[in-house]
Amino acid sequence: IGTNASQAAVNAANGETPIVFNAVTDAVEAKLVDSNEKPGANVTGVSDAAPLEKQLEMIREFLPEAKTIGMIYNIGEVNGKIQVEQVEKLAPNYGFSVEKKGIGATTDVATAAEQLSSSVDCIYNITDNMVVGATASITDKANAKKIPVFAAEDGQMKAGLLASDSISYEKLGKQAGGVIFDILVNGKKPGEIPVETAKETTLYINQKIAEALGIISLAIIIR
Repeated sequence: IGTNASQAAVNAANGETPIVFNAVTDAVEAKLVDSNEKPGANVTGVSDAAPLEKQLEMIREFLPEAKTIGMIYNIGEVNGKIQVEQVEKLAPNYGFSVEKKGIGATTDVATAAEQLSSSVDCIYNITDNMVVGATASITDKANAKKIPVFAAEDGQMKAGLLASDSISYEKLGKQAGGVIFDILVNGKKPGEIPVETAKETTLYINQKIAEALGIISLAIIIR
């Protein structure tokens, strides 16, 4: 589960043991598979690539006048870098620019959030393990300055996030279970099973945070 753990497992298995990964944003970039359609070797799995365009559309609906999105990512994890690059490419289509802060340790998160909260209109938390684990530090700094924090997944909603059009890691786990079943029971080869992605999302809104920030009438966004 996760890019770094999956890379370690694949290296250790050396092609001998079937590997089914989960919660890997870009398995090709992480060099886990040859392609998502035909993984090759003895590896396949499920990607937690966030539906970034849907997320940007959500942010625009909440913040019609916003111009700049802040993003924090772990410089030691390829997963985070990829997501930042993807958002940077898509953001102009929705009238946004991106200001990013790379961090090397959890202790850097609060400082990065403090700096971003002084120069952006909102912060978007990606599915970067270090960032997700420090969500409370980010929302603490951001919400104090009336800067809303959005996220790719809903696991930290109670930590002060405003909203997430979220992928479900529970459902991703069930998808991975189906892949494992195909390998162990149906005799399929991992390298011949395409990498799967999240099939649906759910919109979550923290009404308490929305009211505290005075951002919207929730009727506008619920759909």
